[in-house]
Amino acid sequence: MEFATGMLSSDAGYTPEPFFLFETLRSQTSRFHDPLGDSLLSKGRSVEGFRAWSENQSRDQSRSRATSPQRGGRAPLSPSESSLNPPRGLQRRDPSITSGRTPVIHEVLKEHSRQALSDIESVDAPHSPLEISSTLPVRSTRPVQVPPPLGDDEEDGGRGRSMNKCKKIRDNCYEAALPSLVTPVLSTAPGGNVKRIRYAVLEWNPLLDSSNMEIADWIRIAEEIELNYHLFDAFVVLHGTDTMCYSSSALSFLLEDLGKTVILTGAQIPLSQLRNDAVENLLGALSIAGQYLIPECCLFFNHTLYRGNRVSKVSSSDFDAFDSPNFLPLAKVGIDIEINWADVVRPISQRAFKAHKRQFVDSNQVFAHG
Repeated sequence: MEFATGMLSSDAGYTPEPFFLFETLRSQTSRFHDPLGDSLLSKGRSVEGFRAWSENQSRDQSRSRATSPQRGGRAPLSPSESSLNPPRGLQRRDPSITSGRTPVIHEVLKEHSRQALSDIESVDAPHSPLEISSTLPVRSTRPVQVPPPLGDDEEDGGRGRSMNKCKKIRDNCYEAALPSLVTPVLSTAPGGNVKRIRYAVLEWNPLLDSSNMEIADWIRIAEEIELNYHLFDAFVVLHGTDTMCYSSSALSFLLEDLGKTVILTGAQIPLSQLRNDAVENLLGALSIAGQYLIPECCLFFNHTLYRGNRVSKVSSSDFDAFDSPNFLPLAKVGIDIEINWADVVRPISQRAFKAHKRQFVDSNQVFAHG
């Protein structure tokens, strides 16, 4: 899918670039990817957490200065760089690699990160997932592009790369283990619970411009959701704004007896720009999809969640680009996330979820049929 959040500028204007979105999310470790829960965003919820984070930073800086090379040598790595790219001699490898099981993220971190783990356990013990798989299985109707692995896999002879290769399950069904990203600790979960969202990014190849979306593309999105329906708890579709409301409306009818949250979102200014609305839109969609069960196809934009088939684009130049004049929003994201539960559709039968996959077109009407 084309998404304004993953576009880069070129001579031809904004152009989608493979893996740009994934690499951007992975590089913003304090906001979109915080596997150990030890970033300032995660630890800064309390005085104790901030003090633990500050002590870790001071300790890392001291070690960095202690290992600085002589004049003329290579500049030392920053604490964040050293934790993401530890020297091979200081890496701890999960013995499960040799047995074919997926390694866990914290097992490939530098030795000094063990202290960070103990700090997490002591400060936020109930909310510290220490065993986080580095990949998630994702299925698609076409071969899956696999981005570079999260960890350095030179020591195992490239086994990590081979484990992530795409494999064919059956006709029109391919599966690959995609790198798993984990959000920082969220302090706004329902009931005051602390929750983190683990997700993977599936990119289409080639990426599509939303102005060129066709009925077949809507059906393909529905198929992708159906293939992964029992693998994930919710789905966020990143989409260009030109036809996002048409896609959300079509999907609301293609996804029959939906029992999980599906949210379309995008941006007016791409994620590649310093000042953009992509960060808030994507984080808002992830937060709602990961914390609330809203079994509808929705559209999230500018702090507002709309019903997918009741929304229209009203501006091409404002961040407040969408509106639902004849139906109240399903949610508003402000200081708190307020869900309009009275208008959220609930399943009224026990029928299994189904995605319609065939299209019939005549001169007057277009139908999608299972």
